[in-house]
Amino acid sequence: MVDVGCGSGQSTEVFAPYFNKITGVDPSENQIKLARSGNKLANIEYKVGGGEELPVGHGSVDMVACGQSVHWLDHGRFFMECRRVLKPNGCLVLHGYDRPVIRGFQPKVEGLGEVLERSDEIFKQFYEKCLFHPRRHHVDNHYRGIEILYESRRKIRDESAKIEFNGKFSDFVSYLSTWSGYRSFMEKISKDFENSSVIDGNSPELQKDILYQLCKELKHIWACDKLNDDEIMVNVTWDVFIIMSEVPHLKIT
Repeated sequence: MVDVGCGSGQSTEVFAPYFNKITGVDPSENQIKLARSGNKLANIEYKVGGGEELPVGHGSVDMVACGQSVHWLDHGRFFMECRRVLKPNGCLVLHGYDRPVIRGFQPKVEGLGEVLERSDEIFKQFYEKCLFHPRRHHVDNHYRGIEILYESRRKIRDESAKIEFNGKFSDFVSYLSTWSGYRSFMEKISKDFENSSVIDGNSPELQKDILYQLCKELKHIWACDKLNDDEIMVNVTWDVFIIMSEVPHLKIT
């Protein structure tokens, strides 16, 4: 199989028990270096490349997987490549995950249901302020706008899976600080800082930090104002969407 947009190889390794040979492909040389340095599996190799020109032979693979990356590709060229490299009975798998939703936290408060609803409203406001690339809308739409670009004899959509995180609020905040949309917003506000951890608490710039404000508001409605972020435990989930199909037939040229 081929894992397109494999990044550092974390998702690629999931497929290792099921395939004799896996090729992970990513356009970033740095990501491929990371993947190679951490690879301990003999049936996986990593190559620099894009989904529009896959480094494998005609009709040579059983499956092409593309996780949280197909929205960056030239869709017409990518689907044509899938037709070229897949065996006649091959499978195309497109998968991704939605924005996170906070499902619970410790310590608990009274009226937890209402508090969590308010938490999600606050988080939506943060998410909408982030300056994501316009192609991000494909993820928000669970790739429905991409799925309609091709047809196949059989196509299945599954949205039953979830990713779950149970851990420190501080770790979740660190994850949010890596979002490209958050960083783009903060770069627009000021080129002098990247995240709240390097800003003095009294700096006026801090008041413009949407992640700092998110944490402050969440901790307030959770009645955790006096606790450090690493003293609060959260349960967070991401909805996963998966589209599986036989060899795609392009609808566009």
